Parts: sequence; C-alpha cells; structure tokens
Amino acid sequence: MVFRDWFRDRLPARPTHLPADVTEPGPEQRQTALRLAIAVAAPAVLSLLPVVLSGHANLLAAPPWALWAVLLAVVQLIYAGWMVNAPDWASARVQMIVCAAATTIYAMAMTLVLITPVNRPLILGLGEARRLAPGWCGVMFLLLGVATWYCGRTSARWRNKVPSPSGRGLG
Repeated sequence: MVFRDWFRDRLPARPTHLPADVTEPGPEQRQTALRLAIAVAAPAVLSLLPVVLSGHANLLAAPPWALWAVLLAVVQLIYAGWMVNAPDWASARVQMIVCAAATTIYAMAMTLVLITPVNRPLILGLGEARRLAPGWCGVMFLLLGVATWYCGRTSARWRNKVPSPSGRGLG
C-alpha cells in the first residue's frame, strides 16, 4: 500500500482538459468513420468468399493464395476497426493507402494469371483457380478501387473542414 502511494505521488497529474489543438470527434465525424469502416470491411469480408467456397477454411492445409487472401482481409478489417476507434481525416487517409495497396495486389494477381501461359505453373498455387482467379481479382480490384476513391475523397473533404490550431484558415 505504501509503495502504491509513493508511486502515485510521483506520477504527473492527469490533465482535466484537452490542449487547445486537440479536437474531439463529433457525431458527424463518428458517422463518417463508421461509413468508411463499412466501405472497407465489406470488400474484405467478401474477399474471403473464395477461400471458404473452395474448402480452404483450414488455413494449415490451405494453398498460398488462400493465405494471402486471408491476410489481406485481416489487414483491411484491422484498419476498419482503427477507423472507427480513431475517427480522423488522417485515419481516413491511411485507410485510403491500405485500400490502394490491396487494390494493387489484386490487380497484380489478375495480371499474372492472365499473362502466365497455361503450361506454366502459377504463383501462390493459383493453378487450381486459374479459370476463376482473373474474374475474382477483377471484381476485388473494382470494389477496392471504389473503396480507395471513397476513402481519399472523404479524407480530403474532412481535412478541409478541420480548422488549423493557429486559427488562420483551414488545416
């Protein structure tokens, strides 16, 4: 008991108010963050559909393409959760970057499946899904491209609404 009191006396006092340059998100910002999170989480959950439908729910025995699909979905879902937890224009900008990276990965996979000759093995063990992979990657490319655009547009609009701490125009 004495140690806890000694330790508590040495800690700095908790501030009772926020500094002037900190803003708390209002209901409108929280609603925007929730919409962004849904816009990113929906394609992430949808991207798991081929893994489940092809019977690769057991990730220990799944081919590399299924593991990559799950990894991309998990990263997107984590950032969607972060968006809800930290509703801010900068979080929306990071969300846009994550969506752009996932879009690029699906575009590269689609391109590689399309340009690889039929008699050659595909990367990530996509041979079993050679026929369906280009279409699925194309759908994910379009969905994530729209999510990237939405996150970027929302981030830019949100940023323009936030006043700078100095009070001289918009941040």
